[in-house]
Amino acid sequence: MANWASVPASKGCFRAISAGRCRSLFWTGFGPLARSVTATLVVFFLAHAAYGQFYKNPRRDTSVGFTVDLPVPANRLAQAVARVVESGTIEGTYIYKGDTDVEDAVTATSSKAFTDNPGPGQVFYKVKFNALSPAHFPASNDMGTITVRYVVTPVNEQRSRLKIDALFVEDAERVRCFSDGSVEIAEYGTILDQIRSSIAPVHSMNPSQVNTPDKSVSLQYDLTQERSMLQDAKAAQAKLDKELAQVQFDTQGRIKTDGIPLKADPYDHASTILSLPKGKVVTVLSTTRYWYRVRTEEGVEGWIYFLFLAPLNS
Repeated sequence: MANWASVPASKGCFRAISAGRCRSLFWTGFGPLARSVTATLVVFFLAHAAYGQFYKNPRRDTSVGFTVDLPVPANRLAQAVARVVESGTIEGTYIYKGDTDVEDAVTATSSKAFTDNPGPGQVFYKVKFNALSPAHFPASNDMGTITVRYVVTPVNEQRSRLKIDALFVEDAERVRCFSDGSVEIAEYGTILDQIRSSIAPVHSMNPSQVNTPDKSVSLQYDLTQERSMLQDAKAAQAKLDKELAQVQFDTQGRIKTDGIPLKADPYDHASTILSLPKGKVVTVLSTTRYWYRVRTEEGVEGWIYFLFLAPLNS
């Protein structure tokens, strides 16, 4: 297979050819060859432009918008968020296979990663620099920075609102990749654990003390809070699951010819996992510029060069 890594550098020349300003290609004695190369480039770019219309770019342009109201005062929620931010761990993503989170994150008081206004409330940031293509940030494919933003807003004296957004920004081209929701859900679960642990001592009181009126009222209040938080958590989870189902990158395609190699990584010399037969239906999970990460009906995942895949309805 040809190595197209150098193709982007030819785009300017391609545009110049269309304007009649790239005559340097037509060196003496190389006219036919130059015309052949030019024709190949024309076909390649036209095919690429047309083909791109069929597949949705999996990179999210906006956050999933994770927001939940909790039956706890804003100051208690802010304390729980602060502990999670200071933990140095970002849940719901990983860099290396086998890991379950990203470590060595740091706290920050501000961030330029997000372009929108967080709105009223207390804002926290947790940042991980030098993260390589972290999981659950669709289409992230380079070194960059993960930023998680938490906004705590009081609703009334006993209730508060929590908003979480997670974003990965590539260092080189400043490409922005929002989380698919996995980071927000995992970080929210950690915050809930912190809230529960902060009221745990009430439940471990001496039985002789629990029967006093004041302690009974306090215990009942905390129990009511926990039940309400659990209900809110389930509702938020159901809502987010529904939203995530709508943004799954499940575009399907069909293999165009026999013997197409399914690669372990998105480049020509990567090891071949298996060969795909003509007509095989696969699900497109994510994309790079010229490669598709796909999953077969048997659950095998790998990469194929984009020219080898046709839209399912073609």
